[in-house]
This record gives sequence, C-alpha cells and structure tokens, in this order.
Amino acid sequence: MIDRSEVHFADTVMMFAHYPFRAASVISDPTLHTSQIRDVDPTSCPPEICTVDGETLFVAKADEPLLAEFAERNGIPVVHRPDVWPRLLEPFLDTEWTGDSQRSARELLLDVGIEPGEARAVRLRVWRIMRAFNAIMWDEWNLSLYDLLLASTWFPTRIRRKHRPEF
Repeated sequence: MIDRSEVHFADTVMMFAHYPFRAASVISDPTLHTSQIRDVDPTSCPPEICTVDGETLFVAKADEPLLAEFAERNGIPVVHRPDVWPRLLEPFLDTEWTGDSQRSARELLLDVGIEPGEARAVRLRVWRIMRAFNAIMWDEWNLSLYDLLLASTWFPTRIRRKHRPEF
C-alpha cells in the first residue's frame, strides 16, 4: 500500500499524497515542515520519519536516498532504533511460537525497556486484527508496525472471537 503513496521533497518541506493511513497527521495537512521532524531512519524498511509529536510516518523504500538527502540538507538527525514491533507481533506469525522464541522475544524487549506486562497489553490490544491479517498474508518471518497499521485499515476494529489468547 505504501507504493501508492507519494512524497515530494522540497527545500524544507515534504508533501505527502495518497498516504495510506487515515489517522496520520499528513492526511489533514499533507505538508510536513522540517520543524515538525524529530529524526529519520532512511535505512529502515520501510524508511521512517519520526515527528516531534511522536508520530511515525513511512515513505516508500524507493525514496530512501531522497529522504537521506533531505535529512542531511536540513540537519535532521538520522537515528537507527531497535525495531521492537517484530518481537511484539511475533506471536501472530504463521509459525509456532515456542518457549525458546517466547524467551528470546521477552529478553530482547526487556533490553529496550519493555516489560512483559506492557508487551502482553500491546498484544492483547492488537491480537484480533493481527490474527485476521496474517491469516491472509501468511507471513512467517516478520511483522512490523507498518503491517499493524496496514491491518488496521483492512479490518474492522471489532472482529469476533470466542477464544482470547494468553501471551
């Protein structure tokens, strides 16, 4: 879905068109000024922009060099963060979530300050749409924040299920 969106880079602004996530700030105001950008990670997949308000926006992987250029030209910090979303969403992959993978995920999340109770709360909040999403996608390797946002656009917020999982 991100490949349908367009980002135009000008001197000190980025202009978004056809952004796929309706709740994003760039839907109501498609112009993003450098003063609104905290940092970027052009090498993330897809490349990320973090705003001063704490929002994460995405651009197409093809725009990676343009985002890096824009950041350098405007003195915007490039920050590479550990991506916690694959570990938070690991139970929804189309694989078995064994004791070893659970321990590994728990340790990695603890290393970045996410306690087991917080991870469990996130998983319980998103489990319905992520189960439905990956029932279609059959992803065995990686689910990310982008996938979670994409899933939220595909499915209603209330998907009925009798069984509530334990995380």
